Amino acid sequence: MKNPLFKLILLIGMSVSLINCEKKPEEGKDTPLVFSDIQARRQMILAGDTTRIWATASGYQITYHWSVEKGDLLGSGSEVTYLATPCTVGDNTVVCKVMDGNGQEMTRQVVITVF
Repeated sequence: MKNPLFKLILLIGMSVSLINCEKKPEEGKDTPLVFSDIQARRQMILAGDTTRIWATASGYQITYHWSVEKGDLLGSGSEVTYLATPCTVGDNTVVCKVMDGNGQEMTRQVVITVF
């Protein structure tokens, strides 16, 4: 290790590594969570039929969590399809909870009536 050029290269490499280790602020982290809307293509359907449901939200690292007591939800993300099984006659509330990367959450729902 008597070579001065080797020492210089090693020193530069370590400096670059330390500079890259600095934690940079995450882009968009300060963006507030806004859950502006939830809609169904059709809110009245027959048993055995389907309807598309979508949520409109914005914020930092959003995830969507859908649930319903009766019937099935197909898909994931900001849009799902509700499938009205034969046992779902009546009003069925589809719930969407939106969560962001900062731990904030908001919930909206839409009622699908099955005949």
